[in-house]
Amino acid sequence: MCIHIIITPDNDWLGNDETFLEVMKALVNGKHAIEMVTLEGHYRELVCPPAVLTKFFPVILPYVASLELQSIPDFPLPILASCPKLKILQVSDTDLTLKNLDTFSNHYPPSSRPRLHHLEHYSAVDAIRTLAKSQSPESTMTVELSTLQTLKVHMYDLEDVIVSQDLIEKASGTLRNIFFLSTDNPNYVPFTGHINLCQVRQLHRLVLDFVVGNKTVKEDPLAGVNSILQTIRTLRILDITIHDQLSYGHSPEHFIKADWPTLEREIKRISNGNALDVRIDLRYLIPRNVAKANVHATIEDVFTPICLKAQNFPHIRLETGFRIDNFHYS
Repeated sequence: MCIHIIITPDNDWLGNDETFLEVMKALVNGKHAIEMVTLEGHYRELVCPPAVLTKFFPVILPYVASLELQSIPDFPLPILASCPKLKILQVSDTDLTLKNLDTFSNHYPPSSRPRLHHLEHYSAVDAIRTLAKSQSPESTMTVELSTLQTLKVHMYDLEDVIVSQDLIEKASGTLRNIFFLSTDNPNYVPFTGHINLCQVRQLHRLVLDFVVGNKTVKEDPLAGVNSILQTIRTLRILDITIHDQLSYGHSPEHFIKADWPTLEREIKRISNGNALDVRIDLRYLIPRNVAKANVHATIEDVFTPICLKAQNFPHIRLETGFRIDNFHYS
């Protein structure tokens, strides 16, 4: 069962509203226990008087396997640490805090750390830093990151990438799926030199969805991808989506001149004769006064030789695609 709670400014009702608490207890004790909880704060702090600490959170914490935190400043990290079944954590526009640790320790005595399997973050750099810094062996007021199997990073700027590298290193022995996603964010976020996956020993799937350069930064469309691939030991699924637009001064020929030979070489090396699924998708924006047909033909010229070469390596299953969209100048 899933519940979605919107935190109001006077959110001490979480611990004082007896009707609400009775409903929560009934849900917890019902046939379908609460496993997924979303707390949406609208940038309001979570009020934690004694009633909230002693009545509300103890009702749900033992059962929560999936928790999503949206727009909450200074959410207490010990609350996460008190969810023994927590496996999935999504954090967006939220900070985590260790302030008033003694207060929380009194209500939530140390226990074994929750062992995260899935972590997703968007615009939550400080929260991720707090999680990473709280990983000392003697600390119980945190969650275990070394068990992560899936990491999803919604990139807004370079800091999202940098803090994620720290997570990757802490979970290098268990990570199987890594996603770096632009999530409709038009900002250019550089990969080159910032992502190193050489210690990830069981990587199964890598998804890279990113914007190529901007009006001031001119970069080979494949520079970041190739930089990451050069650090990979093993992989089974590679999914690449490249976003670009003519207004950046990048003509369609920009793709033809990209470093495809290095990409081809790294894919062969990583595959090493084993099955590898590769998908490459180009998304290109052009003004309405530019004919799509010419752009279409140019991008087809990019993929035709790549697909022909891939036929010589039956263990590498290559899928390509592209989409050309119009936009209006503002």
